[in-house]
Amino acid sequence: GIHGSMGLLRRDGVLLIRSPFVASAMGKSFKDRPVFTTLLPTQPHGNYTDASSVDGVQRMFSYRTLSAHPDMVVIVGQSYAQVLAPWWRWVRLVLLVWVGSWGGMFGIAYFLARVWRQKQDSEHTLRASEARYRSLYQHAMDAILVTRTDGRVLHANPAACALFDRTE
Repeated sequence: GIHGSMGLLRRDGVLLIRSPFVASAMGKSFKDRPVFTTLLPTQPHGNYTDASSVDGVQRMFSYRTLSAHPDMVVIVGQSYAQVLAPWWRWVRLVLLVWVGSWGGMFGIAYFLARVWRQKQDSEHTLRASEARYRSLYQHAMDAILVTRTDGRVLHANPAACALFDRTE
């Protein structure tokens, strides 16, 4: 991939071929690099991170001594950006979902607060209306009767009680 590299080297560190091709690096010795000084002497394969001495790109490398040709080493590397790209996509997706979830929760909380406030306002309006009606009913000089459809009296205001000489 982009910013990746692959090289075939002799075990003594001489670069035989590299992709992407860099003419000035062909035949050059890399015997002083950690893979040849520290890693290969202890294990025929492994992983390490380093900045490429050819192009300076920080990469994650894997190396392996070829079993058919023990004097040859293949080294393959990918840049950190390339290795971490899927992780960064995942992080962005998780953050997007997280921010969206919080936004949704705030939206729901705002909606519920508005509904609750509207309910409070409606209850206040209803109580005020009931108080006005009760005051009008109680203090009216005219007789007011609340009846059922069959004529039975359910309520009578004080003026109606006085007029009919009854109690409510």
